[in-house]
Amino acid sequence: MDDQRSLVIGVIGALLPLSVISVFARLFTRFYFSKSVGIDDWLMLVALLLAILHGSTILIALRWGLAQSIFLMHPENFKPFTQSLVVTATAYNAAATFIKLSVLAFYLRLVQKPGFRIAVFSMMAISIALGISSIISICFQCVPFSKTWSHTGPGYCFNTEAFYIANTWLNVITDLVIYALPIPILWGLNIPRQQRFGLCVLFGIGGVAVIAGIIRSATIRDFLIGINISFTIIHSLIWSIVELNIAIFAASFPAYKVLLTRLCPDLFRDTPPSENRRISKTSSKWRSSESTARNSVKLIPTRKPLSNKLPDTEEGMISPVDPVRLSSIKAPTLNPEDSTSHLSPAELVHTRESRIEFHED
Repeated sequence: MDDQRSLVIGVIGALLPLSVISVFARLFTRFYFSKSVGIDDWLMLVALLLAILHGSTILIALRWGLAQSIFLMHPENFKPFTQSLVVTATAYNAAATFIKLSVLAFYLRLVQKPGFRIAVFSMMAISIALGISSIISICFQCVPFSKTWSHTGPGYCFNTEAFYIANTWLNVITDLVIYALPIPILWGLNIPRQQRFGLCVLFGIGGVAVIAGIIRSATIRDFLIGINISFTIIHSLIWSIVELNIAIFAASFPAYKVLLTRLCPDLFRDTPPSENRRISKTSSKWRSSESTARNSVKLIPTRKPLSNKLPDTEEGMISPVDPVRLSSIKAPTLNPEDSTSHLSPAELVHTRESRIEFHED
């Protein structure tokens, strides 16, 4: 019995702080980095508060006899024990509903396709209807409500075994549909296959919560058909804790991944460091080649822009790009005292009429 109590406390102590950190990291990221806090964030915050209520009432139930044999429970403890279980079941269904609504609201922020949005709104309506009906059924499973813990007074209770089994499997089915809903959209994105697969895995983390829900559904029947309910309900409660908190963690992962990328860019970069170094070297070589190509010889005219035609007057300039016409120019009469008399006619004309200047950009 002490082992069961320690197990419950250990699971709550490990997973509930994880959910708190996840949601607050999500809100911090949306407030300070993304600057885009949405309705999905507030819905997840409500889900976190309900998950805290769920875990707290389980701890309170330990005080009143949970994980102990019901035959050893004091009669005066049976009423608060039963009431704590009712609150626990109500908090579970409410938290599960808000988690689903938060995930679906997040989908609406990502995808604008009309068909996909209709599917999302349909799942929202189904989730709300399932959540409200579950909470009402839990609160009014016995009429009057005191009949829940007192079997001697007047009143009646409906078939709780059928209700809990149906409710559990309906939650599992809706979870499967919700977490699988964006995978076809993500797989159809025009991105590399490896990145596309990574996105599907990212959204598929919620599948762990679905598996926990399936295991929980298998333990529900053992609790319902058993006599020693204060002991047989332990496994169902543990898997409900796992399901809620893993779902909160998975739904908040895309948000706080941005935070981790900002805080530790070397650990969460999209491109491996070796690939970044290769790209950096390639870019440096390309820039060096481009700079070398720009370092060219430029002809700067001293009088007028270059012309493709040879002018007849001294005020013109001979184009250096036409060597045939340049070689056919008749040499002018040279002055013996001129310091350029040793030059050829073409060199003389080129020296007088233009100036070559080398420079770098």
